[in-house]
Amino acid sequence: MGKVFRFSQSLRFGHCDMAGIVFLSPFFDMVNATVEDWFERGLEFPFHDFHLKHRYGNPIVSTSCEFLHPCRYGEKMTLELGVASLGRSSIDLQISARVLGEERMRVRHKTAMISLGTFRSIAIPGELRAKMEQYAVVRGGAAELHVQRRGEADAPGAHCVSPGSSSASRGGMDRTPSSVATRKSRRLKVTIASARAVTARART
Repeated sequence: MGKVFRFSQSLRFGHCDMAGIVFLSPFFDMVNATVEDWFERGLEFPFHDFHLKHRYGNPIVSTSCEFLHPCRYGEKMTLELGVASLGRSSIDLQISARVLGEERMRVRHKTAMISLGTFRSIAIPGELRAKMEQYAVVRGGAAELHVQRRGEADAPGAHCVSPGSSSASRGGMDRTPSSVATRKSRRLKVTIASARAVTARART
């Protein structure tokens, strides 16, 4: 079973609005703190070494949050982090926030590994990747971590595949881009042929 990294945060006066409920921006500060602590305590790669010594960067690509219940002043929230997927350079995290066991918030948080010298994406170093894989999200007894093929670019829309699975077929049908385009082309030709046949009958 994959590891879960936990970060605890007391909800303070400065986190809350006049109603005593935590407002939007502090949640994302807590998410960032969770990631930073995960690098230091979970991956044994402190952020100051990561950025200043090795000149790596970890910018946010996308982040989304689902708020399930309000969080209130004085409560103690625990954020639980797991790795949903890894690409060549991308790191897709799944974070759940709980108070006394009740889930209050769900976050999907995607970052990328870059060089601060070029500000271009780079491959996640092998040793760091191996440590990240230990936090793969597990459901139903099977690891859900998706690992991108070696050498495959982290382009928008690039797909990730689960180890041992086939990315080309689902339900017996070939779903690669080339095969999909071929089937669409065939359907278009059939449609055109049918239209011509109708036109010819109308003329006679």
